[in-house]
Amino acid sequence: MIGDSKLVSYANLAAMIAGGVAFIAPASKHYVSAETLAGQKISAATRVDYVAARDEGKPVERRGVWHVREDVMTLVGPRKKGPVLTLRRIFVHSSARAQAAATARAKKLARAGEDLARLERGLGSRHYPTQQAVTDRITAIGRARRVSVYLTAVTGTDPDTGKPTLSWHFDQQALEAEAATDGWYALLTNLDADQADAGQVLRHYKAKKRSSVATRHSRGRWPSSAYI
Repeated sequence: MIGDSKLVSYANLAAMIAGGVAFIAPASKHYVSAETLAGQKISAATRVDYVAARDEGKPVERRGVWHVREDVMTLVGPRKKGPVLTLRRIFVHSSARAQAAATARAKKLARAGEDLARLERGLGSRHYPTQQAVTDRITAIGRARRVSVYLTAVTGTDPDTGKPTLSWHFDQQALEAEAATDGWYALLTNLDADQADAGQVLRHYKAKKRSSVATRHSRGRWPSSAYI
């Protein structure tokens, strides 16, 4: 069985293992944290001979590159008497996903920067006459542009003019921590290594995803992500 991240729960995996059902599914960040993904290094991974559907027909130098590395993950159930599940965890890195993530982050940072620059120009105007109004606008920008985790802003009031003040920057350490996860995700499986090595696990997963995309396309529905 090949599923999405909703397939991964202790109850589901335990039932499939007990029933002798082989599975492959991506792990959400609830099971594999961003910190764990950030700790992966391409230099410790193996390149996989795989071509994504979107890259077919492209010159070799323009195709996405895939790498995998493997370790073991255990899941403990909510009850002490429940079995400890031992799974193969396949870390996957996609250069196309990494580039897409970097591009998306750069765009939202640029847009947030433009919003903050406009806010700075409007300090003390009828729109932002007080420190609280400025603080509220910063909160709105962070939420709308999805940059709250990186944005550090300090507001105040000028003692001479009574106008609000603002200084801000994007936290470089937070940006680097997120960038370290770009392109990485993890697949969980109970397939034995002699049935499929890490590269073959990726190919099995991608083959199913590609089949799902083809089915949706034939029915007039597009998948939620083009980066399969």
